[in-house]
Amino acid sequence: METVALILAFCCILTLGVALYWLANRPAGSALEAALVQLARQLPDMQAEIRALSERLRLLEGGQSQVHTSIAQVDRALSSLTSQAQAYREAQAQMALTLQRLEAVIAGSSAKGLAGENVLEALLGRLPPEWQVRNLRIGNRVVEFALRLPNNLLLPIDSKWPATDHLERLAASNDSQERSALQQEIQAIVRERAREVRKYLDPSCTVGFGLAVVPDAVYELCLGLQAELFQQNVVLVSYSLLLPYLLLAFQMALHNSRSLDTEFLLRHISQAQESLALLQQELEGRYPRALVMLSNCREDMALHLGRIRAALSSVLLAQEASRPAHAPAGEKEPRS
Repeated sequence: METVALILAFCCILTLGVALYWLANRPAGSALEAALVQLARQLPDMQAEIRALSERLRLLEGGQSQVHTSIAQVDRALSSLTSQAQAYREAQAQMALTLQRLEAVIAGSSAKGLAGENVLEALLGRLPPEWQVRNLRIGNRVVEFALRLPNNLLLPIDSKWPATDHLERLAASNDSQERSALQQEIQAIVRERAREVRKYLDPSCTVGFGLAVVPDAVYELCLGLQAELFQQNVVLVSYSLLLPYLLLAFQMALHNSRSLDTEFLLRHISQAQESLALLQQELEGRYPRALVMLSNCREDMALHLGRIRAALSSVLLAQEASRPAHAPAGEKEPRS
């Protein structure tokens, strides 16, 4: 832009020089003289316009420089956004991998579900130590965790989940029939776990139900089994709901134990009912037979006693009959 302005200025100066030279050597009365005079008069206005044009060109050059600067800044910003987007995609991929690993950890290993027990260990570790019970032996079985309630009863908690591969296959499958079959298999495994949990119940030391703790994905797939499992005295709970459920169970037990130990009373009532049932069986079973036997024995004993008395009476009568008659008064019995 500056080059164009210089060229225009040079042209104007050259034109002015030529005009002045011609005026100095002009022929008199020429028509061209009048034109040149007019041009000389217009020359300052042209110079002013040239200066204004130069100023505009300078401003345009400044604006163009700013535009170039802005474009460079936008380009750098776009490059930064591209880098951030790439980093975000990589972070998402890493997060997905981490979540997949975490899901495998929460679900437990395919061997014995030890990872699930580790998760449960971490959750129960937030509760007071006096609430926690480890490796509770009930009969010939051992349950890894239990919650000690205010009424001194224990709530068994089982967390083994060996079917991790079922969840992985379900997450990777897009076939509706295969997904339905996998869901049914998972529900069958949950039912089997519930039957195992029932074996941990003992009225003498546990409450009347146990907890089967499963991964959240399994819990969502088995919501329809809650009523069925509850009838078996088993409650299905997810890892995310375990702590709130335990706190609620503890609060309810604390509230009930303040007024009356209902569980204690129910256990003794149950034992009393069992004893009454046994007494009823005895009264309706062996006791009537015993009464009949006692009655028969009494009759037999009375018969034998009657025979003995009759025999004794016969002996007495025979003895009396063999004794001689008494002599009359005043007469002596002859000596032999």
